[in-house]
Amino acid sequence: MAPFFTEIDENIEYVEKEEEFEEELTNEDIQFKSLPEDERKKRKLALNNLDFETISSTHLCSYA
Repeated sequence: MAPFFTEIDENIEYVEKEEEFEEELTNEDIQFKSLPEDERKKRKLALNNLDFETISSTHLCSYA
């Protein structure tokens, strides 16, 4: 299924390159990560434009 897959007899230890998995952070990212966790959650929710006030009858259920 995977075209570049090669079978091995035993595990091979992988040594990552120095900056292989590091991501570059912008000033905005650094400021975001320095905020308290609850403030980060609030900002993420604000970006999603979620509507908490509208009640849809198709999403209601009853436990009778």
